[in-house]
This record gives sequence, C-alpha cells and structure tokens, in this order.
Amino acid sequence: MTTLKMLDSRKMAFLFDMKLHYRKEKPPVTMDGKLGEYIGSGDGTLNGLRINGNVHWTLFEAQTETVCPANLIGLITTDDNAEIKLDAIGFFMRPDPADPYRWVNSAAIRFVTADERYAWLNSILGVWRGETDGRIWRHDIQVHAISA
Repeated sequence: MTTLKMLDSRKMAFLFDMKLHYRKEKPPVTMDGKLGEYIGSGDGTLNGLRINGNVHWTLFEAQTETVCPANLIGLITTDDNAEIKLDAIGFFMRPDPADPYRWVNSAAIRFVTADERYAWLNSILGVWRGETDGRIWRHDIQVHAISA
C-alpha cells in the first residue's frame, strides 16, 4: 500500500505576485501550447522579494462551461534585464454559475533561464493560485516555490 505524503505548507516559499492583462494586439509568445486551443495573449507585471519585472504571456485552454485545463506560457523580463521562461499547466474553474466572469485557477510552473542570477529557478517547481475577472480580462496570481 502506498502512503500519500501531504505537502507541508512550510515547504512553500512566496516567489511573487503576478497581474496579467489580456491585450488583443499582443502577439503570442508561441503557438506551441501543450493542450487546448489558443485563447489569447497579453502582458503583466510581477513583484516579489527576489524577482520583479514584466511578463509577456500566451494562454491555451480546453474550454468547457465550468472547468478548463489550461497551459500558460510566458517570458519574464526582470527589472535587471534577465529573461526567464515559464510554462504553467493547470485548471481554471468557475465556482459559481451565477457569476460567469469569475474564475479561480491553479497551476504548476516550470521555470527555465540561462541567466546565472536566476539559475536557482531551474531547479524548483512553482505553484500558483489565482483569480480571473472575465469582465476586465485580468488575472491576479500568487506564485510560490515548492522545496523538497
């Protein structure tokens, strides 16, 4: 029998808050999403203790009425000009059918960078929790690192 080990919240460290905005005119980061169809692209900001900057992102989803598997791919440009790729796979869920514009979401994130100042990101996984306001096409996301 396999024992399920619960994730200890003390092993999660805050990385940054991220605010993403849909921009109709913004070209996709890539058209090579891992799942779903291309939904749109945009930009945003991230603010944290060790990482601050801007992000250009593209979203792919397998759209349904209440739960959408999603893949968000982005390129972070830090305030000190480093580039960090992010690849997030997760779910968007509409918790209340009476409010079709509010979605909650979560995802696992993989970071990749060649910049030595941020190389520590290559060896961690991130997790996000967030909300999306479909009226103004804004995602508010909090990202944490999982340590072993």
